[in-house]
Amino acid sequence: MSGATLRMLDKAYNEVLKLPRAVKGAIYDFQHKFRENPESPGLQLKQLKGNSPLFSARVNLDYRALLLHAGNQDYVIVAIKPRQEVYDNLDRYAYQVNPVSGGIEFVDLVTAEAAVPEEPAGPAPLFAKYSDETLLGLGVAEPMLVLISKLTTEDELQALISYAPQLTAEVLLELFAGKTPEEVMEQITAPVAAPEEIDVEDYQAALERPATVTTEDGALQAILEEGDFGRWKVFLYTPPSARSSIASTAGRPESAEVPAQERPSSRCTG
Repeated sequence: MSGATLRMLDKAYNEVLKLPRAVKGAIYDFQHKFRENPESPGLQLKQLKGNSPLFSARVNLDYRALLLHAGNQDYVIVAIKPRQEVYDNLDRYAYQVNPVSGGIEFVDLVTAEAAVPEEPAGPAPLFAKYSDETLLGLGVAEPMLVLISKLTTEDELQALISYAPQLTAEVLLELFAGKTPEEVMEQITAPVAAPEEIDVEDYQAALERPATVTTEDGALQAILEEGDFGRWKVFLYTPPSARSSIASTAGRPESAEVPAQERPSSRCTG
């Protein structure tokens, strides 16, 4: 064993749910091989841009894993993409440590842009009265500000938030529902804000914060092997106190829990 760790962002997990069964099996094999030796020639692990922490690795002939190297031997899968898309859209992948929550966030701007029509469908932008500074202070992901400024209908908002980081989605939904920025700060942002000053370049520290919601690599492998993603989804969104029966049937260790404050809210449909 190499000592490498491999986790998966919750947004990437949602992508995996939509992939063909054969690709899910390839992800199982990929994670096993990656933990054994990330430098194995067959994985084709490579840095994508300069000193960027973004890497790609081969899942199979047609798919690649996009990974953030958090530091040491710690990696996070942020997306699973068709091979050609990785290289065609390289400049449109946005990632950051959120300066409010301190969590790792990833946005595929190509996919997100497709959710927002080029021509406005409504009379005025939904969030025109909020400054960029206000939105950023509430934890909205900076790479999404331009797209947010173009939203004019609820349908557009609902489409965009499915590609947004969770905190961004919840903030936008609450503002759209009529809450003031002060109310959103108190009810949505403050409970997940990091108590310490955030170093937005420190992905290693960000990986350990509750705001970085991931699945454990071994747990995902168990579900891939079972072929029962629905059961794992139930497990993921179930309170820890109710997980024992699900864990025993899914082969899921109870120790790898999603922090309560970071489980998807009923307000967020993304």
